[in-house]
Amino acid sequence: RGHRNPIRQCTYNSTARCFISVDERSVKLWRQNGDEIASLIFPPNQLCFITTVIHVQEYNLYFAAALDRTLKVYDERMNLINSLSWGKEAGTIAILTFNPVRDELITAGAGGVKVWACVPDLTEGQQSYYHMGGKSSMHNSVTWRQRKKTMLFKRLELELPFVKALGPEGSLNEESWVPSLYLNVDSQLLFVFYSANLYTFDVGDHIKGLASDRLKQADQDTGNGVKKNIGDVGNWAKVPPLNTWTMLHSQPISCVAYLPSRHYIITGARDSMVKVWRQKPQTGTMQMMRTIGSHTKSIVTVALHPNGNSILSCSLDGSVQMWSLYT
Repeated sequence: RGHRNPIRQCTYNSTARCFISVDERSVKLWRQNGDEIASLIFPPNQLCFITTVIHVQEYNLYFAAALDRTLKVYDERMNLINSLSWGKEAGTIAILTFNPVRDELITAGAGGVKVWACVPDLTEGQQSYYHMGGKSSMHNSVTWRQRKKTMLFKRLELELPFVKALGPEGSLNEESWVPSLYLNVDSQLLFVFYSANLYTFDVGDHIKGLASDRLKQADQDTGNGVKKNIGDVGNWAKVPPLNTWTMLHSQPISCVAYLPSRHYIITGARDSMVKVWRQKPQTGTMQMMRTIGSHTKSIVTVALHPNGNSILSCSLDGSVQMWSLYT
């Protein structure tokens, strides 16, 4: 209803009890009864101008990635209140995830996976501090609503073996696409899945130690006569995976859920399988505990039930199933 083109994405706002839908020419905001609240029409020569939209409950704002290489921030009625540039290196962004613990935005797409913060215009020294995980008053003094004297700052860039450098002027390299990711807020672990492989990253405050070690090494190199460009702080922010697990399924992984208290990782894939794995904390190796479900087509979503004892899975076969995690 209300769209003349196929809907590409739908996002729910639990605060206002409304939802937003996106097609190749527009974005529309709806009440639950189907009444249209507001709409945005893209420029006529730019299909899919908004590539993805999320609702950030902590601010009751909508964040949207646009093809003009900016982050658009809209209020609850889709009025534009901020537009922040993340430059050519971000590439075309297909996924947005908000991290409420650090008040940061995680992006994924043609340029790999990056972590961004909304901060005041920073000096080089302040950039170095922020790469080390700093969250001083300089971070807390601005909000995503503020238009003036703010910038998007890349705090982390994740090292992924399948991501290639972007071409000239940020042009698309198909091999650089990151298709999916999942953030577990409680543990601050980010799961990136590509093909049948799974990569985990710590995107929380624990990264401070790694960045600090790299900064100390940079200082030591400078003392030994090795030239360092202090403005090139991006190298300090590149983070390797904590763990890499390969060939977990016979076909690409499509979804992940995580239970930190038991180190259980649940994966769903296009092979119609849902698998429960246990990560051994001492070694980081994965042990498959069981295969659950009886789906006949690709798995779309897996989720943990709030009781912590059950798994919900959704498949392209049209079924939603709930299974015990332990029996």
